[in-house]
Amino acid sequence: MTTETSNLRPQPVDFNIVWQTIRGTINKILCLSYVSKDEWGDRFHDIYKLCIAHPESYSDRTYHETRKLLESHVKMIYAVSFVLFCLSNLKYIFSFVFQSVKENPSNMNDLLNIYYEKWQTYQQAIEYLTLLYIYLNTQYVRKFRHGNNELGDDNNRSNEKLMEINELGAHLWKMEMIMPLKDNLVRLLLQAINDDRCGKPQNHNVISTVINSFILMERFGNKNKPVLYRELFEEPFLIATSTYYSHEARLLLQNNDCSNYLEKVLTIMNVEKDRLYKLIPNESHQRVIEVVEKCMLGDYLDFFQNECRLMVKNEISRDLRNMYLLLKSIESGLKIMVDQVELHIKEKGLEVIKCIINSKDDNHIQTFIEEILKVYYHYLHLIENIFSGDKIFMSALDRACTAIINYRENTKQPCRSPEILSRYCDNLLKKSAKNSSEKEMETKITEAIIIFKYISDKDIFQKCYSKMLAKRLIHSQCISMENEECMIQKIKSVCGYEFTSKLQRMFTDVKVCDDFMVGFQTHLENSNIKLPMSFSAYILQACAWPFSQTPVSNFNIPLIFEKAVHEFEHFYLNKFNGRKLNWIFNVSQGEVKFLYTKKLYQITMNTFQIAIILLFENVDELSYEEIQQSTSLNDEQLQRHLQSFTDLKILLLNNPSSPLSSASSSSSSSVASTSIQANRQQQSQPESFPKSTRFLLNKNFASKRMKFKINVPPPKEVQQKEAEQQNASVEEDRKMFLQAAIVRIMKTRKRLRHNALIEEVINQAKQRFNPNVPMIKKAIDSLIEKQYIDRYENTDEYHYMA
Repeated sequence: MTTETSNLRPQPVDFNIVWQTIRGTINKILCLSYVSKDEWGDRFHDIYKLCIAHPESYSDRTYHETRKLLESHVKMIYAVSFVLFCLSNLKYIFSFVFQSVKENPSNMNDLLNIYYEKWQTYQQAIEYLTLLYIYLNTQYVRKFRHGNNELGDDNNRSNEKLMEINELGAHLWKMEMIMPLKDNLVRLLLQAINDDRCGKPQNHNVISTVINSFILMERFGNKNKPVLYRELFEEPFLIATSTYYSHEARLLLQNNDCSNYLEKVLTIMNVEKDRLYKLIPNESHQRVIEVVEKCMLGDYLDFFQNECRLMVKNEISRDLRNMYLLLKSIESGLKIMVDQVELHIKEKGLEVIKCIINSKDDNHIQTFIEEILKVYYHYLHLIENIFSGDKIFMSALDRACTAIINYRENTKQPCRSPEILSRYCDNLLKKSAKNSSEKEMETKITEAIIIFKYISDKDIFQKCYSKMLAKRLIHSQCISMENEECMIQKIKSVCGYEFTSKLQRMFTDVKVCDDFMVGFQTHLENSNIKLPMSFSAYILQACAWPFSQTPVSNFNIPLIFEKAVHEFEHFYLNKFNGRKLNWIFNVSQGEVKFLYTKKLYQITMNTFQIAIILLFENVDELSYEEIQQSTSLNDEQLQRHLQSFTDLKILLLNNPSSPLSSASSSSSSSVASTSIQANRQQQSQPESFPKSTRFLLNKNFASKRMKFKINVPPPKEVQQKEAEQQNASVEEDRKMFLQAAIVRIMKTRKRLRHNALIEEVINQAKQRFNPNVPMIKKAIDSLIEKQYIDRYENTDEYHYMA
């Protein structure tokens, strides 16, 4: 222990003697000759002794002597390599003179092979020396490398700072080996890569190692980019690549059509990427690929644009897939394809939609939805399979579907899609003989929401849907409340809570009414009150339900109803003092049993129809004037409801002078059981009944169905008037929405410029409808008049007035 400790202490050392032994071992290492473990340990200790020598350290001298030794070694390697290269060139020249290059080719890559072998040996030797000199590196070089300590050798390199042994070795290789040979090395490397591209076998390991040696020269202690590699090899390589593939692209286009050209370019790109992986450092891969893409694709975008139209039109999957894979990495390369795909989808969709909209087929609603979904799913799968679901193509599909679904023949008229979709949803969610299973129902609801997302005028859909939902709820026509709530939740996920708030309040009202009616029935039982018929009522919030509170006609309640109505009003007003009930008889309905017929029929009628048929309970015949006097219905309502009875031959006309008289036994003909059939029958009937018309109860009435409903579709004039009223209501709602949005924005921002305000209003409104700028300007002017906001003088800036 004592001896070892003393050896580690500073001692006087004869530098020349110790260095000679170190020098011999270094020469062995540089040649990768065998060095025993004991010798390695002794040399390690010798370098340590020189660094801590007393009275003066020999660290500086050791470093400089090592540098001279390495420099001399590298110069010797260069000399040998140059001589061998010259001999190789002479061999090539002689073979060329005797015109026997092809028969006896000279190996022009001898320099690369020589360089590769020498570099492999030298690189390994430097790694060993770095381990041997670890103490010098850590305690001497690193300590002074950032200071002013400079080299002072015999080669006048006084401006070079100290470097660790691995850095020094790389630096000397760069200066003494690479720089003198750089032109020949790069020329041979480029030639070898070019030959590899042409299919001539090459030693990839040699090429890759030589190229990587350029990077390793600057990697040690250098945080900057490898400038030597970039200037020495990468820039000439990119130029050579551009030249090669520009020529290759011209040849391919001359001999191939677009389809084959794409196939071959795709193969070339894959082969080139594989070659780069084997030969070229990773940092150059992207730049090389960009050069290849520009030469073979970017320079021919106009050509691809012309070919792309036919590919998209004919939906040639293979060619579109290849074009996508090749153009996706080129800036703006896919714009051509995206535009063509969007245009193609739009054309195909509009082709179908125009035919359906102009069709008079009764099933046009179902057909409309099915055809749109067919177009959507077809191109969705096409985009997923060919374009890997790329977002820019999905956006193109969205834009195309938006244009298809919001198509309108007359730009002055509103789009029909919101109304058609709402009617489709009504047919889907309403009880019928063709109701789907739960799984199918969920799928169809999801598909309906897909179309709903693309509708621009979502507020029109909301108006139509709320009316139909109201009828389903109050007439108990919903298949299930779960399906209804599922639809509303999906609509809410698209448009937000505010959009569906009224729809959800309608559900709340129905649930509350069920509980309220239980209380009313309990009240009747406790009070010993018996009603002449079964009775139920819905209490609806006027602001949530889409029913007008203005009655469509004066109406006298039948006597049989009066007691039930009176008792219900009395019970309700006792519970909720100060409220007012408005009865909406035009949307009420009930079931009437025909006891006077041979069979028992249960017929669903609206309240006006019930009032009319009850008049025949004690008499068999009544005149038009008598019916009108008893019911107080106006002519328009009375005519339509009497027509519904005569169409089904429940009532017969007893007017001998009229061609409509049909009190014969033919009245036993079967009843039309659907609203479509009823509409067809009405077309054969006169538009109105004369005041003198008398109606006779058909006691021989018969029908194939024991239970059915009498529908009273409104005449076209009423439908048109309701459509106009709905459009006016939508326009008014939009004005109010825009004003509310402007106030919200200005209340938050306090001050805002005109264009910024317009943009924010559009962003808030686009979930419901697409507002135009003039509409927003009118809303701004209206708010200025109401003094909600004000405009600064001589500016386009507004400020909020609290």
